[in-house]
Amino acid sequence: SFHATEIAGEAIWMEFSKILTAKECGRGIRLMHEAGLLFHILPEVHLMHEYDQKTKWHTRTLYEHSVLAMELMPADPILRFVGLIHDIGKRHTQTFGDDGQAHYYDHNFRGADLAEGICERLRLSNADANRIVLLIREHMSKFGLTKRSTLKRFIQRVGEENLDDLFQLQLADTMSQAPPAAIS
Repeated sequence: SFHATEIAGEAIWMEFSKILTAKECGRGIRLMHEAGLLFHILPEVHLMHEYDQKTKWHTRTLYEHSVLAMELMPADPILRFVGLIHDIGKRHTQTFGDDGQAHYYDHNFRGADLAEGICERLRLSNADANRIVLLIREHMSKFGLTKRSTLKRFIQRVGEENLDDLFQLQLADTMSQAPPAAIS
């Protein structure tokens, strides 16, 4: 029988990145799930499959939201991967408000920690791992009408070279939520 632990992380990533950059990447992920491969390669994503987010902002399961976010990202394996795993921290941070709605405070930080382990397991380069972790950690950052100094600190924290990627992730995240997507 197949065990992902018997195959080097680099080899798994090499093949997985081909699925991520394919035109029908969502179909590829769904087929991996149906075949039972996702459980061995990305158990964190497999476990999102039946996860009801219990919030009016999300009518899809966590898995479907994540697959859709991935599909909405540019065809870059790192960005699509970030789209797929950006909410892996949610399963570990769910709380309920008085209104019965689920909240996921700090899921981005928990997700960034989990992503570090995944990147290590798949033996991604430090540069790719750092980019993935940063984008997941920052995907909840909001910066509407803000002071210039706050914006400068944000840009220093994220890095000017990562702003486009972060905005792509935030747009994909918003567009894969409950319709109509509230893009503000």
